[in-house]
Amino acid sequence: MDITKKWNAIIVSWDKKDISFEDWIVNLDWLVLDFPGEYEKSWIMAHAIEKWEKLIFQIRFLDKIIGYINYEDLVVDEEVVDFFWDIDILIIKWSKESIKTFENLEAKFVVPYWEHKEIFFSTLGQHTEVVSSLRIKEQAGENEVTFVNLD
Repeated sequence: MDITKKWNAIIVSWDKKDISFEDWIVNLDWLVLDFPGEYEKSWIMAHAIEKWEKLIFQIRFLDKIIGYINYEDLVVDEEVVDFFWDIDILIIKWSKESIKTFENLEAKFVVPYWEHKEIFFSTLGQHTEVVSSLRIKEQAGENEVTFVNLD
């Protein structure tokens, strides 16, 4: 599984199947997810729920669970924790509030995006190298978090 960035979209791909995360829309192997509901396409399962008139997404792709939060003021309540209870990859729009969201969700791989995302890394004491892509080959350790800084 590869994570890359192309224009303003974060793309997760494997075996010619792509999931594109771009602002308010998730593109699931050419199926646009822009309403709450459950979706399936090309062996990829997706679930979108509406919180405060905005969508958050959980996608099961291979043996990974991907969480996508595309706005910065998500309040992490019990429903959000239940929705993201065991995510492997968290793709999150950077803001000061998103740090609190990240800390409450405990993802194994974290991919912040948006302008000035360097502040996200420095606030958390991370000085990650900028990369053009990341290949995820295996599960991260139990308490290990990998921060991904895509250019």
